[in-house]
Amino acid sequence: APISLEFYKQFIGGEATELHTYLEDAIGFKNKEKIYDQYYQTSVELPVNSTIIQLMQYLKKRHIPMAITTSSYKKNIYPIFKQLGLDTYIDVVVGRENVDSVQPNPEIYLKAVQELNYNPTACLAIEDSVNGATAAMLAGLDVVAN
Repeated sequence: APISLEFYKQFIGGEATELHTYLEDAIGFKNKEKIYDQYYQTSVELPVNSTIIQLMQYLKKRHIPMAITTSSYKKNIYPIFKQLGLDTYIDVVVGRENVDSVQPNPEIYLKAVQELNYNPTACLAIEDSVNGATAAMLAGLDVVAN
């Protein structure tokens, strides 16, 4: 059966165990892995929002450090990260392997803030998921969600 957009959306930025299990049951582990590999390989073709690039350039010029937190493993996002040129701007990357619990648990944001050597209340999170925004808020950051 097709996955509804609402079912899928609830897992964005989180552990997504139910989604992984659903896909494995429906199409098998190997086919699920093929879908994920294709996702990671084609992600490098996505354009980066020009406003985000302008913001990152502005922050970099003013020596304001930036971090990326991801519920994915870093080995899966590094090729995308480098291909899109984000490594020029980002000082810290915290992935799933660096924490015990991913978003909406705040641990990933607390680790990123700690590695940046900042207080969470002095940081702003820019988020694209409910799970991520929840984690950032619970960690004490201000949040802008798109």
